[in-house]
Amino acid sequence: MKLKVSQTTFFKQSTLDSSKLPSQDKVSVNAGKVFEIHSWKAIGKNHLKVALFNEFLGDPPRNTWYVYQPHVQLINSQGETAQPELPKVTLPSIFYRLPKTKELSIPYKSQLDNALNPRGACNVTSYAMVMDYLKIPQRTNAVQLEDELYRFLDSKGLSRWDPYDLAKMGQAYGLKVDFTTRASLWDMRKAIAEGYTCIIHGYFTSFGHIMVARGYDQSGFFVNDPFGEWSELGYRTDLSGENLHYSNELIKAKSSPEGENYLWLHRITKA
Repeated sequence: MKLKVSQTTFFKQSTLDSSKLPSQDKVSVNAGKVFEIHSWKAIGKNHLKVALFNEFLGDPPRNTWYVYQPHVQLINSQGETAQPELPKVTLPSIFYRLPKTKELSIPYKSQLDNALNPRGACNVTSYAMVMDYLKIPQRTNAVQLEDELYRFLDSKGLSRWDPYDLAKMGQAYGLKVDFTTRASLWDMRKAIAEGYTCIIHGYFTSFGHIMVARGYDQSGFFVNDPFGEWSELGYRTDLSGENLHYSNELIKAKSSPEGENYLWLHRITKA
């Protein structure tokens, strides 16, 4: 995914007007500048939060910024302009009765034994777990499905970090993928209760991370984390990430820090 600056603007450390921010919390960026980004989120009605890929701005240097949305364009890997998704109107949870707990028996895969880019393949590894659960067969003689998916994305010019490209990959393999940038934790519970497999994005690492949410209870979610076990001190890659319990507070802090309805969620089933 790319971000093109269409009008000279400020990248900011909050959504406040740039005139109200100290100099260290804003950077002027000229029209025409194009950045590679690995994630973005719509914030409110007119701002985006973007994480730059391998590029840092400002003093001190930072890679995560807010930008006024009318001054920029999101461009996907096919060169098409993408529009941020607006929040959807849904019935309040009082109209639904969800089971207090639900868990899907999604098998675990570690990204660390991948042949291709093991420290950067959480995306295809998460999809491989879901495909294994849904009985989607491999098409090549790759040792692992996740390496086959990695090669598939490369061969089609698609990005592993673009959620819409991951959805295209899933659809090409016979999946029905409903991706949204504006889900809540309750939306994810409802999807799991209805039998959908779920993949979420989040800032569990500084460059972003993707994992499978395989179940829930009232206090949190059961996840298959392909990178190992997360802790406040960083990842324990020597421990398995299979069927870990991550609390509601942790998921909100890492996957929806901007508010209740900003979770990036893939809801997946067979087409």
